[in-house]
Amino acid sequence: MVVEMELRKLQKTGGSSYIVSLPKEWVLANNLHEQDKVGIMIREDGNLIIIPAVDRELASKEKEIKVDDIPISDKGKDFLYRLLVGAYITGYNIIRVTICNANRLDPMVTMISRKFKQDVIGLEIIEERHESIVMKDLLNPQEMRFNVLVDRISSLVETQLEDALLAIEQRDSGISDKVISTDADVNRIHWLILRQYSILLSNVTISEKLDKTEKKDANFSLISRSIERIGDHAVRIASNNLELVKTDLSPEGIELVIKAGRSAIKIFKGTISAFVNDDMYSANEFIDKVVEHTNLCELVEQHALTLETKAGIALGNIAESIRRAAEYSADIAEYAINYLTDKSKF
Repeated sequence: MVVEMELRKLQKTGGSSYIVSLPKEWVLANNLHEQDKVGIMIREDGNLIIIPAVDRELASKEKEIKVDDIPISDKGKDFLYRLLVGAYITGYNIIRVTICNANRLDPMVTMISRKFKQDVIGLEIIEERHESIVMKDLLNPQEMRFNVLVDRISSLVETQLEDALLAIEQRDSGISDKVISTDADVNRIHWLILRQYSILLSNVTISEKLDKTEKKDANFSLISRSIERIGDHAVRIASNNLELVKTDLSPEGIELVIKAGRSAIKIFKGTISAFVNDDMYSANEFIDKVVEHTNLCELVEQHALTLETKAGIALGNIAESIRRAAEYSADIAEYAINYLTDKSKF
């Protein structure tokens, strides 16, 4: 929606203060009356923000999902789960799952709702009836700092990558299973970061209290998406290792994979550090390292071509995921440079 700017003149009053009238339409739309208080915040860029009601910071935002028209089939189950995740990420702090044309919810709907509650951070079921389930977010958005969340998700993914390589090196399927199971924790934090960003977009007061700029917030959201995808590739590496451990992979093949994998981890850690420390020069250096890293992955792919079919396919998939992990890391470095270019003075 495009909003036209309305110009209003300042008026001096009392010798030392200035006043400006507020648009009548805005006052009525926010149900304000004479003597009501509004909040005024001064941003770092010099702009003022007027908050219509300072006690509305954490007002309830409710979403109702009616399951009458959702078929309870395999696809229907996935659709309902995606709707729940979408409501959570969008920032609704009360989510209702209801049915109108029947006396009770299908047991499958209840099961999906409970699983969803377990898969996200902060939601609890506060009411459960035959015809409805109500979930509420019990987290305070102001306590969920982006830098803490990104540090947590990047640490998890770094461990996933390291364990995925260890599983290949030790020919251990149990370690691969651990990498795969960690993916649920990565998703939970990623969804929470996306949710936090959605809340900040719709709530200026919370955004200002977190002492972040909108551009920095946007980069945390983008970086989280890249980190989550790197975690997905760690899972893909671990999954293909479950097939690889059944084959006779030579020490040479293992060495090539480990070398390429460690290169990806180094690039990932470096780009995260560059973003956290606002170091655009370091970020640029790690982007350049991706070319060298790609050459290592090509050596693994060439070796995969010499193996029998199943082993070759598994090793080729691992090489591809190691390459993609570094490329997503380069995306993180590019986000850092884009943000810092605007921020820095040359």
